[in-house]
This record gives sequence, structure tokens and C-alpha cells, in this order.
Amino acid sequence: MVELVFMLAASSLGVLAATILPYLRKKWEGKIESFDIKYIWHLVGTCVVTFAVDIVTYSAWRPPTEFILNDVFILILAFAFGYGGNNGQKGVEKWLRTFQTLSKGIDTIDGG
Repeated sequence: MVELVFMLAASSLGVLAATILPYLRKKWEGKIESFDIKYIWHLVGTCVVTFAVDIVTYSAWRPPTEFILNDVFILILAFAFGYGGNNGQKGVEKWLRTFQTLSKGIDTIDGG
């Protein structure tokens, strides 16, 4: 059970890193001037999805106990799930926005 808590904490750090780093880059480049609440909503949404993946992974598979760096391996895996889950969610959001834009364009062509 302690491993699961560490796994969820590591995946949260992965999500946090994947959310905060682009924000800091955009802030440094001057593209944004103030904090937008969308970063928080994105962070929460990705954490929920990543927690679900972590729990399923934790309950279905565990590395062998004789592995010396077992806990470190689990933490690195969870961090990767968090970081990758964040990027996956961004990809889905972009795809949905593109789909909505295309459907609006079709409506205007049809006269709708």
C-alpha cells in the first residue's frame, strides 16, 4: 500500500513537471503575462486519468521483489506515466479542438 502512495505521488510530480515547465517557458518568452486557471484544470484532469492508470498498473503488475531497486523503478515508472499522460491529454485536446473547428466549417459550408 505504501508503494501505491509513492506511485501516486511520483505520477503527480510527473504531471506537475509536464504542466509547469511549458508555463514557465511561455512566461520566460513573454507569450503570457499572467497565470491562467486552465493550467490548474489541466493539472487536475491529468492527475485523475494518471491515478486511474497507476492503480490499474499497480494492481495488475509488480516488478519482482528480488529486484534491488524495486521502489526506485516504481517511482520512475509512475513519473513517466504522469509526464506521458499529460502529453497524451494535450494531444487529445488539440484533436478535439481541430474536430470542432472542422465541424463548424462544414456547418457554414452547408448553410447551417
